Amino acid sequence: MVDFLKKVAEGFSECGVDVKNCGRIGVAVSGGADSVSLLLACVEMFGSEMVAALTVNHNIREERETAGDADFVVALCGKIGVECRRFEIPRGKVFELADVRGGGVEDAARFLRYQAFSEFIDEKKLDCLCLAHNQNDQLETALMRFLQGSGCDGGGGIAHRRGKFVRPLLALPRSEIEEYLRARNQPWRTDSTNSDTAYLRNRIRNSLMKDLDGLFPGWRKAVLNGVEKNASDNATLLKEASSFDGCISVGADFVSVGKKIFYSLDDSVKRRVFQSMLSKIKFFGRFPFKLIREISSWNDGKNHSVRFSSIIVSLDSDRLKIAFSNDSAPPLGSGFFRLADGFIFRSCQAGDEIRMKDGKMKSVSKVFSDWKVKAADRNRIAVVQDCASLELVALLGGKLGYEDWIVDGFFFSTADN
Repeated sequence: MVDFLKKVAEGFSECGVDVKNCGRIGVAVSGGADSVSLLLACVEMFGSEMVAALTVNHNIREERETAGDADFVVALCGKIGVECRRFEIPRGKVFELADVRGGGVEDAARFLRYQAFSEFIDEKKLDCLCLAHNQNDQLETALMRFLQGSGCDGGGGIAHRRGKFVRPLLALPRSEIEEYLRARNQPWRTDSTNSDTAYLRNRIRNSLMKDLDGLFPGWRKAVLNGVEKNASDNATLLKEASSFDGCISVGADFVSVGKKIFYSLDDSVKRRVFQSMLSKIKFFGRFPFKLIREISSWNDGKNHSVRFSSIIVSLDSDRLKIAFSNDSAPPLGSGFFRLADGFIFRSCQAGDEIRMKDGKMKSVSKVFSDWKVKAADRNRIAVVQDCASLELVALLGGKLGYEDWIVDGFFFSTADN
């Protein structure tokens, strides 16, 4: 146990927290082994009066299980003399937000959880709030982001510190965490959704990592080294991108940057400046890399505009602008996108192909030729792209007097398109 506490202290140091001169700290506790071990370690290191705990009931799982986790945390805190705040998210709110944000249930739950964390930090005037991510979480995240196509921005993994959020267990494997709890005869709760293979992280944890352990001994250290290198590279690129913050104009519902400045940047810096612009306008959804790549190629002397979800990105002779749209469903036109129900609705692009009944691919341009689509109508026919696979799943020409082509296996209403 002494060795475990020493490693936690080293983790705090890595997060920039001086354990000898730290004020009151908070711990986010779910009831799982990681957060329970962190809570107990913090009490041993700082004393119960210097620790405040927060548990968030997301109300996603059945009432008995999700309320049971919160009850367990409250009881444990009472037993060890730690002040505990129980934060209840109304049942259904996570799913409602997931529909609005379009990033899935996990993304919505995380958003609401971090809102509660921030409120708790302010309410209790905490020096920091400890989160219980460990080395296994770091490895899972690195593999997940690699499989999702992340560069060094996502490949840098989970940071030790972000503002007042700190992760002192990040270098500790889960096996040592559970060993510490068993030595103290301290039980913990297990989330039943950890075995649900519908979640990518669970498939990585329960299948891929076990296969890698058997086939590639030493892979864990290699991946962690890669994470460290990516984080260092990304920090350098972010620093360069942040030097252009003064060039970004921020309005009530838009941000813009000079065309000459933006298109003079290297693509990696350009992408980070664009992401910074999205955050300044408070758009925190996922913005497709393919679309950023297209925007990055607009420096051809023409005016451009493209819509994705609730925002429109436009370029005129002077500035690149990102603004929220005033309407919820604009007519499709050249280069306009919108996101709904897991699909991107857009106009045709060069190289687009769609699957035929025999499984072979056919050029959308050839389809339009077969339909005898007028040149003026080609950009008005909705091309529907699945967000998950990025394959085209439909061509919606019915409202213009042509045909509707819907790939077998995809069903959705076209009433609003």
